[in-house]
Amino acid sequence: MDPALRELVRDRAGARCEYCHLPQQFSELQFHLEHILPRQHGGSDNAENLALACPECNLLKGPNLTGVDPTTQRVVRLFHARRDKWTEHFPYVRPVHFYFLLSLAREIFPLFHGATFHFS
Repeated sequence: MDPALRELVRDRAGARCEYCHLPQQFSELQFHLEHILPRQHGGSDNAENLALACPECNLLKGPNLTGVDPTTQRVVRLFHARRDKWTEHFPYVRPVHFYFLLSLAREIFPLFHGATFHFS
């Protein structure tokens, strides 16, 4: 991929994962340019379809566009790094302690991090 495109995506993301917000500086691994809409689903390599993702988020998301909400058992679409506002889906009191407001948010973290959350 073009180095200028890589730099644009990295700068736009503030050098942090656009899914879990982990800063690149706290990871020993290089972050990936992730296709929000995977190529196999018709996604392109243009800047609007690329997100900076930590290896864990990128590998666990894979080509998925939806998941099953663990609370409602409904199929929901996953967080979209260009269309959705991160702070509306993942508000937090302090770093990495997240409260989830929407069914979309209920799905993304169990999928990405293998965690189980209890919602009140």
